[in-house]
Amino acid sequence: MARILLVDDEEPVRGFLKRGLELDGHTVATAIDGGDGLDRLAERDDCFDLLLTDIRMPMMDGIALAHAAKREHPNLVILLMTGFADQRERAEDLSQVIRDVVTKPFTLQQIRRALPPLIGLLKGQFGMIADQIAALNLIASRGSNEQTRLRVLREGVGSARIAIDIAMVRVKENHTVDEADESGEATKSEAV
Repeated sequence: MARILLVDDEEPVRGFLKRGLELDGHTVATAIDGGDGLDRLAERDDCFDLLLTDIRMPMMDGIALAHAAKREHPNLVILLMTGFADQRERAEDLSQVIRDVVTKPFTLQQIRRALPPLIGLLKGQFGMIADQIAALNLIASRGSNEQTRLRVLREGVGSARIAIDIAMVRVKENHTVDEADESGEATKSEAV
């Protein structure tokens, strides 16, 4: 499952999403604002698959966090949350940085539906890449000399980088987030 960094200044939202996502098998770390989120990213370099962050927060907002996170972690998938229409409009200018914006109030089900296209495709691609590298290691170990083994491994790393880039493009092209659950409404007990 996914390794998620959840950033929101509202403890009830953080707690609700953390519990729900962990029940789905995801590993969730939390932060209370953008600055705290950047610290968590720095502590665990390349440890997260997804940054799920609120936009409007004190200290550093989610948009500033998204820009900073993407600079340091270009493969990090970023999903923003907001309850303010003007903040959503600000986020729409970030199409190269973020994947989507989920409007509050939302249900846990809406967040759950947003994650598989983001995480599933990457996990599938990374699994194929891992298989490819394992096969290359086996081939390289059977090489006749050190130079042959190094050449095969370099080619494999180049192929893996291309596959990762392709996976990221596919995720960006294929993902959409629904604005409502199946019934078209958020229930009071589930809505954030």
